[in-house]
Amino acid sequence: MSEPLNILVVDDEFDLLQTICAALELEGYRPTPASNGDDALRIVRGEQPDLVLTDVMMPYVSGYELVDAIRKLPDGKGELPIVLMSAIDPAQHPRGRWDAVMLKPFTLESLLATIEKLVPQKR
Repeated sequence: MSEPLNILVVDDEFDLLQTICAALELEGYRPTPASNGDDALRIVRGEQPDLVLTDVMMPYVSGYELVDAIRKLPDGKGELPIVLMSAIDPAQHPRGRWDAVMLKPFTLESLLATIEKLVPQKR
C-alpha cells in the first residue's frame, strides 16, 4: 500500500479548516492544517505536500499571494498542484496560476473528485 497523499489545507476559519482536515483524513489522506499563508509557505518550504488546498481571503497573506510565492519556489516545489477555495469566483483574477477552484460551499464529493483529478492516488 502506498503512502497517503499529504494535502496542505490553508484556511483562517478554524471550524472549516478542522472539518476539511477531518474529512480528508477519513478518506485516507494525510492533511496538514495551516491557519494562514505565512504558515503554509513555511510548511511548503520545509516539506513537499502533494497538493495545496487554500482559501483566498485570509489576513496577512492572501491565497493569491500564497500561490505567487509557491510558484516562485525552487526545486520543483513551484509545480505543486494548488486548489483555491473561495466564496467568490477568482477566475477573473489576472494572475491565475492555480490548478482548480472550489467555490464555497462545496461538497466533500466534489473536493475528492478535484483532488483525484489533480493527484491520482495509487490504490
